[in-house]
Formats: sequence, C-alpha cells, structure tokens
Amino acid sequence: MPDIKSATPADRDAVLAGTMYLRLARKLLVEAGLPRAAAAVRKSPDGAVRHIDQRLRRSPS
Repeated sequence: MPDIKSATPADRDAVLAGTMYLRLARKLLVEAGLPRAAAAVRKSPDGAVRHIDQRLRRSPS
C-alpha cells in the first residue's frame, strides 16, 4: 500500500471549509442558470473529505 502523507485536524478543517465554498458555488451556478458549470463543480467535494479522513486515521498520533 502506498505511503499516505500525514494529516492534521487543521488540514481537515481546511478541506471542510473548501467543500462548503464548493457547495455554495454549485448552488449559485444553478441559480444563475449555468447547469454545465454547476456539473463541473459537482465533481465530488465529499470525496476530498473522505480522503482527508483516511489520512487522519492513518496518521501517527
């Protein structure tokens, strides 16, 4: 299994803030009538949260 870079709770906070802004951007793009742009932003901000959670679980305490 490949090495995974250690993560900190601050890293997770940064990812959560980023996903919040992506969700807001998605909502605003839909409201503006830009479904293709919204679809591009829809590409898994939740995956980023899952990724950072995995890094935190595998990081040394």
